[in-house]
Amino acid sequence: MDPERVVIEIPERHAAQPRRGQGIEFTVAAYPERVFRAEVDFIDPVVQDKTRTIVVKARAPNPDQLLKPGMFVEARLAVATRVNAVVVPEDAVQPLRTANVVWAVVDGKASRRVVQLGARAQGIVEILSGVEAGEQVVVGGLERMAEGMPVAPRPRPEPTDGK
Repeated sequence: MDPERVVIEIPERHAAQPRRGQGIEFTVAAYPERVFRAEVDFIDPVVQDKTRTIVVKARAPNPDQLLKPGMFVEARLAVATRVNAVVVPEDAVQPLRTANVVWAVVDGKASRRVVQLGARAQGIVEILSGVEAGEQVVVGGLERMAEGMPVAPRPRPEPTDGK
């Protein structure tokens, strides 16, 4: 069918965020590398008792007939836009039992920072406190890090596939 109907459930805490005409991005298991887009056209005003979610429906163009009824989608709906947000790769965050930690690089040495996390999107996570804009952070090998450990930063490789 073109367009295909997409039904997503939004956590109650974000119930005020979706609006008609808002765009969403989603993927399906059959095409995990492809990002589909849809436009919100219905927002259920009632919170579902069992799941504490609201139902949001959207229409997705489907000219190639790739989307089939009953497919499970993983959707992303922008609930906020923050100018000058501090973000780090998800791989830089070390979740511990009582806190989340990011290892910053200060004068060539590792510095353990307890951080407060914000929104997550496409492999990055917002840092509300604990790391400042422009600070270098360690990505990978976090389980081997120790306070004051020498760190030799490497620049992030540039993507070669045009992304």
